[in-house]
Amino acid sequence: MIKQVLIHSCLAAALLISGCASTVNHESPTVRDRSSPGTTPPVLVEERAPDEIIIPPEQPPEVVQPQQPLINPAVSSLINQSRAQYNARNYPAAIASAERGLRIDRRTPELYLVLAQSYLQQSNAGQAKQFVQQGLRFAQPGSSVAESLNRVQEILQGGDF
Repeated sequence: MIKQVLIHSCLAAALLISGCASTVNHESPTVRDRSSPGTTPPVLVEERAPDEIIIPPEQPPEVVQPQQPLINPAVSSLINQSRAQYNARNYPAAIASAERGLRIDRRTPELYLVLAQSYLQQSNAGQAKQFVQQGLRFAQPGSSVAESLNRVQEILQGGDF
């Protein structure tokens, strides 16, 4: 053990004297046995130049997934109610329910779709067109609601209603 310490000391002194201290591999740690037999295991010690600054590795940026906007439960209920009334061909009731929903949340494209479709069924192209345009402002591009609003717009442009 004394021989190992003496050898390490001599090597370190020789490197410092010869000016080769910068050739020490700073990436590989050196194990120094500071224990006597039967006691604690060896301690791992990293050798570094005195002026060496250790910078911890950067953490990768946290990826934030876009979340679907939460729909107010009352608005969700009115969407379902207006859709059921539309499917039952009760267009005035569907319009009334959808308008109630818009008074709660003006950014719900599903309600504009029900209104546009209901007014289209009542042959009121002007109102249907306005609600299509408003719905497209709030609909996520490529969503099923946006596609449905685009279909209503195509029907209005073709005059096939």
